Amino acid sequence: MTNQPVERVEPVGEGGRRRADAHEVRESSVVHHQPVDVPRASGVYRAAAGTAFGVMRLQGWRIRVRGLEHVPRRGGAVIVANHTSFWDFFVSGGGPYLAWQRPVRILAKASLFDAPVFGPLMRRAEHIPVHRASGAGALASAVEALRRRELVLVLPEQTISPSFELLPFKRGAVRMAAAADVPLIPTVSWGSHRFHTVGRGPRWSWRLPVTVRYGEPLHPRVDDDPDELGATLRTRMRTLLEHEQRAYPDGTPSGAWWVPARLGGSAPTLAQADDYVSRLEARWHAAAERLRDAREQVRGEAQHARVKLEDAREQVNEQAHHARERLRDGVEQTRERIGLEPGDQPISPALEP
Repeated sequence: MTNQPVERVEPVGEGGRRRADAHEVRESSVVHHQPVDVPRASGVYRAAAGTAFGVMRLQGWRIRVRGLEHVPRRGGAVIVANHTSFWDFFVSGGGPYLAWQRPVRILAKASLFDAPVFGPLMRRAEHIPVHRASGAGALASAVEALRRRELVLVLPEQTISPSFELLPFKRGAVRMAAAADVPLIPTVSWGSHRFHTVGRGPRWSWRLPVTVRYGEPLHPRVDDDPDELGATLRTRMRTLLEHEQRAYPDGTPSGAWWVPARLGGSAPTLAQADDYVSRLEARWHAAAERLRDAREQVRGEAQHARVKLEDAREQVNEQAHHARERLRDGVEQTRERIGLEPGDQPISPALEP
């Protein structure tokens, strides 16, 4: 497949300092050193990743990745990323794959797995579906993958942020990292929303700058307070995101639709984004209620069908018993008519009661 090249450089650390022990992804010479004792990408995964990164390469995107040294080359980890575009999965999860060929398993909404073409690809690439009405199954699957030394990508905001600022986080990422005893990697990306985001379809974006930063990991334990740790995670990610926004190669043009209102852009404000999310959550809760009602209806109908089946079985048994009684009476009457004694053989074995 076609891979995005990797070049060793001197990237900037979280506080703006240069770090000599890091590297970033750019269009230059390729470096691939996959550890031999980590899960490998399937053919479907490689094909899907090749297509996505091919789209980026075709447009000449200038992808820059910093902080990849914080992602383990071996062992499991939860990569927690912000969500501003439909391409965050590829951008935020692309660093380990492009550098080391390490696949990243994505926690994605279950509806993607039901799509006619995309769904089978998601399943065969071993990504993990999340049902918003019940995430327990996804959490268990993610913990199992982490214990197999997989990398798992989580977007804790659940939906694309229309304000391009961080929305409230769900606690699933913290819980799965603590349960599997793996690090939690705060990650932010900036720029891919200019290509394709909510309310705006894909648009040609020649030489689009896209930046990705992996921050220093957190190491949650099962006895940690998930709310407190989640707040710490969100604070770190907000700091990283604000740095990437300020340092973005194309700046923050005043009035630009893709720039947050906080920086002078025309993107929706945080209050507008909160209202949007509230309406989405109301729709999700309504859908969950409808799903629960449908399940209860199916259970009721199944119970009714079982009762009817049991009644029918009893009726058939009773009819069979009466039929045997009538047959026995008929055989006795036949014996009497032809003059057979009780010990005599019948003319036909079929007449034997």
